[in-house]
Amino acid sequence: MFSMGRDEVLPKRFFTYIHPKYKTPILNIMLMCVISVVGALALPASFVAELMNFGGLTGFMFVNLSVIIYYYFRKKERKFIRYFLIPALGFLICFYLFINLSPLTLKVGFIWLAIGFVYAIITTKGFRKKPPTMEGL
Repeated sequence: MFSMGRDEVLPKRFFTYIHPKYKTPILNIMLMCVISVVGALALPASFVAELMNFGGLTGFMFVNLSVIIYYYFRKKERKFIRYFLIPALGFLICFYLFINLSPLTLKVGFIWLAIGFVYAIITTKGFRKKPPTMEGL
């Protein structure tokens, strides 16, 4: 959140505030505490765990596909086992786990994904402007 505040994806004044004594992004920490407590009290732990799995599995599927596309097809590094077979198996395992998430988790996860996509469209003016990066970390 600090990086996103610094890059002005989130409100800079709030998300980049650093506590003068402890040198930590205290407002980010407090916000995550509040969200975590509310989530823990309002939602079943199994649902929260599945939502976290939705995000993780989605990320891992895209990483595995990216390896195949970038190394095997674009760079034409034809090391079949390293750049095709292993990432393909990783993708299939993640996909199998993904499709076995509960229907509610898939619905909420895809809605959250769609919100993020719409937000990206708005902040990049229809993908005509480059999105902020986390350079300088």
